[in-house]
Amino acid sequence: MKTRADLLLRDALAGQLVAATNGDVVARERLESLWTWSQGSALDLPTQRCLGELRTESDEAIFDAQLALTPRFAPLEPYVRDRALRFRTALGWLGEPRPDRYLEAARAAWDAGLFFEVHELLEPHWLRATGPERPALQGLIMAGAALHHLTTANLAGARGLLGDAARHIAQCPRVGERDLASFGAELAKLGEQIASGAVRRPVEHPAHNAKRSDSRRRDEHNGIATRRSERDRRARRLDDDRGPRAQLEMPHRPLRLV
Repeated sequence: MKTRADLLLRDALAGQLVAATNGDVVARERLESLWTWSQGSALDLPTQRCLGELRTESDEAIFDAQLALTPRFAPLEPYVRDRALRFRTALGWLGEPRPDRYLEAARAAWDAGLFFEVHELLEPHWLRATGPERPALQGLIMAGAALHHLTTANLAGARGLLGDAARHIAQCPRVGERDLASFGAELAKLGEQIASGAVRRPVEHPAHNAKRSDSRRRDEHNGIATRRSERDRRARRLDDDRGPRAQLEMPHRPLRLV
């Protein structure tokens, strides 16, 4: 059983997203309540109840009676707020959630920068899959894990998984109406960029910024720190009314799960 606070929190919130994309109304209400909390809005009784129901796999409460993160999870508040925004965005793109729309859910999660959640969304379906679709699903799972590693500065882990993901997708580059060939090629190219040193330092993960003040946060692209411009800050917003799918900013051209 996991004991690290960041892993317990990550898994608990990801589990709510998976449930919500499968049509679980309660899970969706919990994520909407998390969004409301993240915006500093007034919390009505149903919202308060939903926040109180958020717990880890060890049945540990995430919020206390005052509806603040418990001391164990309080240092991870930037991560929680970031996830709340991305969850809401992905669910907005997905529209009506159904268990059979898992590829659409994975795409929405990917485009919202929820790479760990892509792994969680697809793994149950990969375990049940048979035939040529199985290696493609495994490739997409590996791609999600690779980009998750990249956002947490694990370049070695990302590089290996990117190559494996590309090889698996190449075995079945088409799943239903989705042509994954170009996506697989982009994964391979990114792995090569990491291996060559072209990508050395990804944008930091929100959880890693927990102890840094907002005024000192900077994007670090290829080891060079640059302050965000107003345009960059606007580009990072993942609002439902934005229109075209947003992409998580990375030090490489964003990949598109089509």
